Amino acid sequence: MSESTIVLTKDQRVNLINRRSVAWILEFIPIYVVSTLVLSLISASDLLAWLMLAVWLGVRDLWGASWGKKLVGLDVAPIDDASREVSPGSRVLRNAPLMVPLVPIVEFFVAYLGSDPQMKRIGDRLAGTRIVDRFPDTQGRGSWSGMLVLALVVAGGAQYALKRMLGGP
Repeated sequence: MSESTIVLTKDQRVNLINRRSVAWILEFIPIYVVSTLVLSLISASDLLAWLMLAVWLGVRDLWGASWGKKLVGLDVAPIDDASREVSPGSRVLRNAPLMVPLVPIVEFFVAYLGSDPQMKRIGDRLAGTRIVDRFPDTQGRGSWSGMLVLALVVAGGAQYALKRMLGGP
């Protein structure tokens, strides 16, 4: 199937948005907790925090899809053949735009709210990749919406607990 013939329905788009969001939150929570603890213990600068984030964003898909995507049944694949693996170089290139300040916000709008039928972000366009559903959700989007809400609650609780532990307001 060529790139131009792959079009997601409205329900498929909502499902993919929910699952990508849950994947991102599942990845972000442990990174946030660990980096906050490490940086507070070594009294590191904000620059080091940004560098750690940039490195993580660059290499998070190096061994396949990020672990959050794998947990929700998503994968990164070449545009022209979803059965093939993406090369490590393409995986790094796909995430390179995320290392530039403010670009992740632009990426969100391009992928989630843009007109691309495959919901590709800028990095996908550069690397010739797309997100594919390895395990289609046959029960609709409800379960992923619930997971998203749960992940947001857990993230908020983790942030509050860290602030209290570290003596913040």
